Amino acid sequence: MTQVNSEKEEDLEYIFKEEISVYRSILSLESNKREIILQSRGRELESASKQISHLLGIAGQVEEKRQSAISKLFESKNIKPKGNRVVLSELIEFIEEDERGKFEGLANDLRDVVAQLRECITINEKLLHAKQEIFELSMEALKAASVGIQELGSYDAPSKVNRSRMNVMLNTKA
Repeated sequence: MTQVNSEKEEDLEYIFKEEISVYRSILSLESNKREIILQSRGRELESASKQISHLLGIAGQVEEKRQSAISKLFESKNIKPKGNRVVLSELIEFIEEDERGKFEGLANDLRDVVAQLRECITINEKLLHAKQEIFELSMEALKAASVGIQELGSYDAPSKVNRSRMNVMLNTKA
């Protein structure tokens, strides 16, 4: 293996570690978000969501760098991808044995953190949806209760209105 390939592999390794780090940061925020949702802290939820959105943008950029680095390694090793996209698993077949384990480990770490992140996001979405349903039901119950209270209070009002109408009608007949 040439020195150029080794440098490109080191770059790819660094990019993988960077991407894993970004996704772990997102996972940490999503885990914190669960507590924020459970405690109904709206401003903190908004702040966490903005931070997650920002980190997802960074993750997208790092993913593009990773794909580019893999493509460069494909080119440097004169490997033709089997499909439309270059895939790490294809590249691993052509990497020396000592480097192969490292990249397989990094790829597994990335898959694991992304799987955990997906699970956490799913749980948070379900919690948020449940909280919204509870809020909507509470609001409907409050509205129904307030209508009932208004109706109770309005029993006196119509009789007063009717009396005043009767008084006006009596006055016009006189």
